[in-house]
Amino acid sequence: MKSFERLVLAYLKNITGPLLDPLQFAYRANSSAFNTIIPTLLQTKLTQLSVPSSICQWITSFLTDRHQLVKLGKFKSNSRTTSTGAPQGCVLSPLLFSLYTNDCTSTDPSIKLLKFADDTTVIGLIQDGDESAYRQEIEQLAAWCSRNNLELNTLKTVEMIVDFRRNTPALPPLTIMNSTVPTVASFRFLGTTISQDLKWDTHIDATIKKAQQRLYFLRQLRKFNLPQELLIQFYSAVIESVLCTSITVWFGSATKSDIGRLQRMVRTAERIIGAPLPTLQELYTSRHQGQHSSMQLRGGVGAAPADQSEPPLSPLTLQEKDSRPEHSRAAEDPLSLARKSGPSVDRDPSANGLPPSSQHHAPHPENAKKKKNIFPSVSMNSAPDCPVSRSSHMLI
Repeated sequence: MKSFERLVLAYLKNITGPLLDPLQFAYRANSSAFNTIIPTLLQTKLTQLSVPSSICQWITSFLTDRHQLVKLGKFKSNSRTTSTGAPQGCVLSPLLFSLYTNDCTSTDPSIKLLKFADDTTVIGLIQDGDESAYRQEIEQLAAWCSRNNLELNTLKTVEMIVDFRRNTPALPPLTIMNSTVPTVASFRFLGTTISQDLKWDTHIDATIKKAQQRLYFLRQLRKFNLPQELLIQFYSAVIESVLCTSITVWFGSATKSDIGRLQRMVRTAERIIGAPLPTLQELYTSRHQGQHSSMQLRGGVGAAPADQSEPPLSPLTLQEKDSRPEHSRAAEDPLSLARKSGPSVDRDPSANGLPPSSQHHAPHPENAKKKKNIFPSVSMNSAPDCPVSRSSHMLI
């Protein structure tokens, strides 16, 4: 079954790629939001994206009247039938959810609605104290969630205001579904703490605290006389990964004092391991160059002009190129392929994640953090983290 799902996945991405929302950056492989998909609504959205009716009907049939049960050892629960959501671990589920939320976009040019999986960030620019567009966009977001079986958890929703004027006027509180949204001075978004003054002291304090806790384990491993190579691997995986979280975002604007405090963590690890380690400046440079190369591959800033004969790849559709001509691949309906080749057998029954060919469907969450973690988030699903933000000059 997964082999056929992969055929449908490649076919859907080929059709819907140019029509997908460019502000949807990633997804989670196992998200509770997948349980909220209504097959009939999804079919309507797929039709609007020019997906052939045969594929729409197959997907609707695939998601409808599914039998589920729970097995624990030799015990099994009674079977139940469900017609809501997409199966966890299904190859198609991430893309189907992205297509399901594709029409959740901003209608005002001064408001940006960024989606990271099932988390959504509303960012707006307030000029001359006019918040009408911002508040209307929030109301439309809440209404869209209600129509599409998604729930905004207002208890986990916060607002952060960025305003650098000396005399900041008092703004009326934001209300969503009769719940007042609290205003905060800082917010942790995708592993990065963002402050309303756009300084990185709070984030770097938290990073140093986490790194110090992990240095303890490095010292313990050193006491057990682990080889130096293993200690370096442990440092790279457990400590360096913490120090470099979103480094391309904050390193350039961090103070010299803060950079020095972080570099002391690296020097401490060097003394424990007894070997030189990359400095923060070297790590920042390497990641910055890697990010630039990735942007060039996707036709981003600084990239060479793309071949006009092919549509540009969006973050959702970036994938390994097929060596066959584009028209040949576009014409292959997965249903007809299945009829030609007969029943397909999944050679890897244990695989329940994304296939290798679709692992570039969206940036890895960690990479997405590095690119888009300068904003707080508004989440939407059955139990999300939902921060909304605004400012007299810029809404985050």
